[in-house]
Amino acid sequence: MALEAVPIVMDANALTTIINNIHSLYNNLVNYTIAVILLVGAGIPSLISFFQNRVFRKEQTELKNQISSEIADGLKEGKSHLDEIIKQALDEEIGKMRLELNEIKTTFDKEIACTKGNSYHLQSNQNIIKFPPLCIEDCKYALGFYMEGEDERNARSILIILMQALENLDKEMLDGIVDVKESIDEIIKILQQNNTNGRYEHDLEHIREGFKQAKKREQKQT
Repeated sequence: MALEAVPIVMDANALTTIINNIHSLYNNLVNYTIAVILLVGAGIPSLISFFQNRVFRKEQTELKNQISSEIADGLKEGKSHLDEIIKQALDEEIGKMRLELNEIKTTFDKEIACTKGNSYHLQSNQNIIKFPPLCIEDCKYALGFYMEGEDERNARSILIILMQALENLDKEMLDGIVDVKESIDEIIKILQQNNTNGRYEHDLEHIREGFKQAKKREQKQT
Protein backbone atom coordinates (compact mmCIF):
# COMPACT_ATOMS: atom_id res chain seq x y z
CA MET A 1 0.00 0.00 0.00
CA ALA A 2 1.49 3.36 -0.99
CA LEU A 3 2.29 5.96 1.62
CA GLU A 4 0.80 9.37 1.19
CA ALA A 5 2.59 12.56 2.11
CA VAL A 6 1.25 14.05 5.29
CA PRO A 7 1.10 17.80 5.14
CA ILE A 8 2.62 19.68 8.08
CA VAL A 9 0.08 21.75 9.71
CA MET A 10 1.48 24.81 11.52
CA ASP A 11 -0.50 27.64 12.88
CA ALA A 12 0.37 31.24 12.22
CA ASN A 13 1.76 31.96 15.72
CA ALA A 14 4.27 29.15 15.61
CA LEU A 15 5.51 30.24 12.19
CA THR A 16 5.89 33.78 13.39
CA THR A 17 7.88 32.62 16.41
CA ILE A 18 10.30 30.62 14.25
CA ILE A 19 10.81 33.50 11.88
CA ASN A 20 11.50 35.86 14.79
CA ASN A 21 14.00 33.41 16.29
CA ILE A 22 15.83 33.09 12.99
CA HIS A 23 15.88 36.85 12.60
CA SER A 24 17.19 37.28 16.16
CA LEU A 25 19.86 34.64 15.58
CA TYR A 26 20.90 36.34 12.38
CA ASN A 27 21.10 39.73 14.14
CA ASN A 28 23.14 38.26 16.96
CA LEU A 29 25.49 36.60 14.47
CA VAL A 30 25.93 39.89 12.65
CA ASN A 31 26.56 41.69 15.94
CA TYR A 32 29.09 39.06 17.01
CA THR A 33 30.81 39.28 13.67
CA ILE A 34 30.98 43.06 13.89
CA ALA A 35 32.26 42.83 17.46
CA VAL A 36 34.95 40.37 16.46
CA ILE A 37 35.94 42.56 13.54
CA LEU A 38 36.07 45.61 15.78
CA LEU A 39 38.01 43.74 18.43
CA VAL A 40 40.49 42.38 15.95
CA GLY A 41 40.68 45.73 14.21
CA ALA A 42 41.43 47.45 17.50
CA GLY A 43 44.00 44.81 18.51
CA ILE A 44 45.94 44.72 15.26
CA PRO A 45 47.60 48.16 15.74
CA SER A 46 48.56 47.20 19.30
CA LEU A 47 49.87 43.88 18.07
CA ILE A 48 51.78 45.59 15.27
CA SER A 49 53.10 48.14 17.74
CA PHE A 50 54.14 45.34 20.13
CA PHE A 51 56.08 43.51 17.44
CA GLN A 52 57.54 46.78 16.15
CA ASN A 53 58.71 47.72 19.64
CA ARG A 54 60.16 44.27 20.16
CA VAL A 55 62.00 44.40 16.85
CA PHE A 56 63.15 47.94 17.61
CA ARG A 57 64.43 46.96 21.05
CA LYS A 58 66.26 44.01 19.54
CA GLU A 59 67.78 46.16 16.80
CA GLN A 60 68.56 48.86 19.37
CA THR A 61 70.32 46.30 21.59
CA GLU A 62 72.23 44.85 18.65
CA LEU A 63 73.17 48.33 17.45
CA LYS A 64 74.22 49.31 20.97
CA ASN A 65 76.34 46.18 21.29
CA GLN A 66 77.85 46.79 17.86
CA ILE A 67 78.66 50.40 18.71
CA SER A 68 80.10 49.36 22.09
CA SER A 69 82.22 46.71 20.38
CA GLU A 70 83.47 49.18 17.75
CA ILE A 71 84.23 51.76 20.43
CA ALA A 72 86.08 49.15 22.49
CA ASP A 73 88.07 48.04 19.43
CA GLY A 74 88.79 51.65 18.56
CA LEU A 75 89.93 52.44 22.10
CA LYS A 76 92.08 49.32 22.16
CA GLU A 77 93.66 50.19 18.82
CA GLY A 78 94.11 53.82 19.88
CA LYS A 79 95.68 52.76 23.18
CA SER A 80 98.04 50.39 21.37
CA HIS A 81 99.03 53.15 18.94
CA LEU A 82 99.46 55.63 21.80
CA ASP A 83 101.57 53.11 23.74
CA GLU A 84 103.78 52.66 20.68
CA ILE A 85 104.20 56.42 20.29
CA ILE A 86 105.04 56.82 23.98
CA LYS A 87 107.47 53.89 23.87
CA GLN A 88 109.19 55.30 20.79
CA ALA A 89 109.43 58.75 22.38
CA LEU A 90 110.82 57.27 25.60
CA ASP A 91 113.33 55.16 23.68
CA GLU A 92 114.52 58.24 21.82
CA GLU A 93 114.84 60.27 25.02
CA ILE A 94 116.60 57.41 26.82
CA GLY A 95 118.94 57.05 23.85
CA LYS A 96 119.75 60.77 23.96
CA MET A 97 120.29 60.64 27.71
CA ARG A 98 122.62 57.65 27.36
CA LEU A 99 124.65 59.48 24.72
CA GLU A 100 124.86 62.56 26.92
CA LEU A 101 125.80 60.47 29.96
CA ASN A 102 128.44 58.63 27.94
CA GLU A 103 129.86 61.95 26.74
CA ILE A 104 129.89 63.29 30.30
CA LYS A 105 131.51 60.09 31.57
CA THR A 106 134.10 60.17 28.79
CA THR A 107 134.92 63.80 29.53
CA PHE A 108 135.07 63.09 33.25
CA ASP A 109 137.32 60.05 32.74
CA LYS A 110 139.67 62.12 30.58
CA GLU A 111 139.84 64.85 33.20
CA ILE A 112 140.65 62.30 35.91
CA ALA A 113 143.34 60.74 33.72
CA CYS A 114 144.89 64.15 33.07
CA THR A 115 144.81 64.95 36.78
CA LYS A 116 146.70 61.73 37.54
CA GLY A 117 149.12 62.55 34.73
CA ASN A 118 149.76 65.96 36.29
CA SER A 119 150.70 64.33 39.58
CA TYR A 120 153.35 62.12 37.97
CA HIS A 121 154.43 65.05 35.80
CA LEU A 122 155.34 67.08 38.88
CA GLN A 123 157.23 64.15 40.39
CA SER A 124 159.20 63.59 37.19
CA ASN A 125 160.35 67.22 37.19
CA GLN A 126 161.78 66.83 40.66
CA ASN A 127 163.79 63.73 39.74
CA ILE A 128 165.35 64.69 36.37
CA ILE A 129 168.82 65.22 37.84
CA LYS A 130 168.50 63.81 41.34
CA PHE A 131 167.24 60.35 40.38
CA PRO A 132 166.80 59.80 36.59
CA PRO A 133 165.51 56.17 36.87
CA LEU A 134 162.62 57.30 39.05
CA CYS A 135 162.02 60.25 36.72
CA ILE A 136 161.73 57.85 33.76
CA GLU A 137 159.26 55.71 35.70
CA ASP A 138 157.18 58.81 36.50
CA CYS A 139 157.30 59.73 32.80
CA LYS A 140 155.92 56.31 31.92
CA TYR A 141 152.85 56.76 34.15
CA ALA A 142 152.34 60.41 33.22
CA LEU A 143 152.55 59.64 29.50
CA GLY A 144 150.01 56.80 29.81
CA PHE A 145 147.50 59.02 31.64
CA TYR A 146 147.98 61.92 29.22
CA MET A 147 147.33 59.63 26.27
CA GLU A 148 144.20 58.33 27.99
CA GLY A 149 143.06 61.91 28.58
CA GLU A 150 144.03 62.95 25.03
CA ASP A 151 146.27 65.71 26.41
CA GLU A 152 148.75 66.10 23.56
CA ARG A 153 150.42 69.22 24.93
CA ASN A 154 151.39 67.68 28.28
CA ALA A 155 152.35 64.41 26.57
CA ARG A 156 154.87 66.35 24.51
CA SER A 157 156.13 68.05 27.65
CA ILE A 158 156.71 64.65 29.31
CA LEU A 159 158.72 63.44 26.31
CA ILE A 160 161.05 66.43 26.73
CA ILE A 161 161.56 65.57 30.42
CA LEU A 162 162.16 61.93 29.45
CA MET A 163 164.95 62.88 27.03
CA GLN A 164 166.58 65.04 29.73
CA ALA A 165 166.41 62.13 32.18
CA LEU A 166 168.03 59.81 29.61
CA GLU A 167 170.88 62.30 29.22
CA ASN A 168 171.46 62.12 32.99
CA LEU A 169 171.20 58.33 33.08
CA ASP A 170 174.33 56.11 33.17
CA LYS A 171 174.87 52.37 33.09
CA GLU A 172 175.40 52.15 36.85
CA MET A 173 171.85 53.40 37.44
CA LEU A 174 170.39 50.60 35.36
CA ASP A 175 171.17 48.10 38.12
CA GLY A 176 169.19 49.98 40.76
CA ILE A 177 165.82 49.14 42.31
CA VAL A 178 163.90 50.82 39.47
CA ASP A 179 163.62 48.75 36.30
CA VAL A 180 164.52 51.43 33.73
CA LYS A 181 164.32 49.05 30.78
CA GLU A 182 160.75 48.06 31.69
CA SER A 183 159.79 51.76 31.87
CA ILE A 184 161.42 52.52 28.49
CA ASP A 185 159.73 49.50 26.87
CA GLU A 186 156.34 50.61 28.23
CA ILE A 187 156.87 54.19 27.00
CA ILE A 188 157.74 52.89 23.53
CA LYS A 189 154.64 50.69 23.56
CA ILE A 190 152.39 53.62 24.53
CA LEU A 191 153.81 55.79 21.74
CA GLN A 192 153.46 53.02 19.17
CA GLN A 193 149.79 52.52 20.08
CA ASN A 194 149.14 56.23 19.53
CA ASN A 195 151.48 56.72 16.57
CA THR A 196 148.75 57.79 14.17
CA ASN A 197 150.20 58.99 10.86
CA GLY A 198 153.67 58.59 12.37
CA ARG A 199 153.21 61.50 14.75
CA TYR A 200 155.61 60.00 17.33
CA GLU A 201 158.04 58.35 14.93
CA HIS A 202 160.89 60.79 15.63
CA ASP A 203 160.28 60.61 19.37
CA LEU A 204 160.56 56.81 19.23
CA GLU A 205 163.89 57.06 17.41
CA HIS A 206 165.24 59.59 19.92
CA ILE A 207 164.15 57.49 22.91
CA ARG A 208 165.72 54.31 21.56
CA GLU A 209 168.96 56.14 20.77
CA GLY A 210 168.98 57.96 24.11
CA PHE A 211 168.55 54.73 26.05
CA LYS A 212 171.25 53.06 23.95
CA GLN A 213 173.70 55.84 24.82
CA ALA A 214 172.71 55.74 28.51
CA LYS A 215 173.61 52.06 28.71
CA LYS A 216 177.14 52.95 27.56
CA ARG A 217 177.53 56.06 29.66
CA GLU A 218 179.92 55.92 32.57
CA GLN A 219 178.97 57.30 35.92
CA LYS A 220 179.85 60.95 36.28
CA GLN A 221 182.55 61.72 38.79
CA THR A 222 181.56 64.20 41.45
